[in-house]
Amino acid sequence: MGVGWNVTPCGDIYNPPSRSNVSIFAIIEIVIMGVVAILSLIELVDYINGDKDCSGMIKALVFIDDIAIVIAGVYVIIGLFFLGGSKTRIGILCFIFAGILSMVILVLQINEGVGDELLYSIFKFIIYLFLTFILWKQYSRI
Repeated sequence: MGVGWNVTPCGDIYNPPSRSNVSIFAIIEIVIMGVVAILSLIELVDYINGDKDCSGMIKALVFIDDIAIVIAGVYVIIGLFFLGGSKTRIGILCFIFAGILSMVILVLQINEGVGDELLYSIFKFIIYLFLTFILWKQYSRI
């Protein structure tokens, strides 16, 4: 099999990270997924402990988004290293759902003029968009 156009010096960007595909790009992708999942888990713990108010539609959507990201992170990591393709596919689909939901949250926050969390939401959306794009491209090779 020949070398494809998607192979960079950092590795094949369309091959999902695994024990056999440990490239710089795969490591960066796993680290970003882990950081996003940990931040979402911290937000979930804050919501559950009552440190953050979960009233209102936007807050409820953020809560659902955080749950989807944590589930996606767990499924992707477990699927990539232990159980195989079906769990990884579920995790990727959860990341895609969370990315779409993040876009909806961002539009609602812009519409309502929520300024204090808007910059954080824009940053989260950009990260989710990056992960969603890369994971969607890798979905066909699982």
